[in-house]
Amino acid sequence: MRLVPATLLLAFAAACTENASGAKPGWTTCADPANDDGHCDLQRKDVHQRTVVPSQAIGGSASAVHDVVDESRFAATASDVAAVTDVLDEAGYEDHVVRLARDSDPTAIGSLIYAVKVGDVCVLGDVTPADRSHEWFAGVLPDGSCLVP
Repeated sequence: MRLVPATLLLAFAAACTENASGAKPGWTTCADPANDDGHCDLQRKDVHQRTVVPSQAIGGSASAVHDVVDESRFAATASDVAAVTDVLDEAGYEDHVVRLARDSDPTAIGSLIYAVKVGDVCVLGDVTPADRSHEWFAGVLPDGSCLVP
């Protein structure tokens, strides 16, 4: 039996769901409101510009990205941007962006943020300057990417 990390379960709880009309995604709830460091609002700001991710699209291959990138090993530094890029390259993920976050990103400015496209799912994660980490799934942006380079 394989145990699923609590952060993955929380990410599933916060994922956007497709409504019956097929309209743009809606926000369900903050994954962990008791421990929210402002990240939920940043995700809410971002979700309206992305496609809907039906829950059945989030499978093992998407979840595996979070197993490959162990955020506890990294910090919000330029050298760790290079290290996470190397980890994703070595794991065979070709469609990814890793960088320090800007004000338009769904995380705190200066965070290490990564986005990996797996099928029609964007697998995102970050490590904030305060050493908090988050993992979540989202739809693609209008141009088909997961994060602006």
